[in-house]
Amino acid sequence: MIGESGTSHTGDKHYYYKCAGAKRKLGCKKKSVKKDFIERAAVILTVNRVLRDEEISRIADSILALQAGEDTTIPALKKQLADTEREIENMLWRVLRLAFADFAEFIFHILLKQRKAGL
Repeated sequence: MIGESGTSHTGDKHYYYKCAGAKRKLGCKKKSVKKDFIERAAVILTVNRVLRDEEISRIADSILALQAGEDTTIPALKKQLADTEREIENMLWRVLRLAFADFAEFIFHILLKQRKAGL
């Protein structure tokens, strides 16, 4: 069903639901139904089928079971964060070792030059 509206000769807006086949002229002969009738029927059916004590209890039990179940998202994200932090620390230590090695080599060459120069 598709929502449709129209304006009467008095300028009032009227709202209807119409079969998609009838709207597109695909052969459906179903007439338009007033919006209020369909929506009121939908509310009554919902109240009669869903808002019963047994159904409310079943829905509540399902929600509680979902909440009680283990959520694996947060532990997985915490592990990923710890792994990333460990990798950053390892990378920092590698950079520091390389920098120290370069600095030590630089100092070594300066000392060699001073030795050759007889200082």
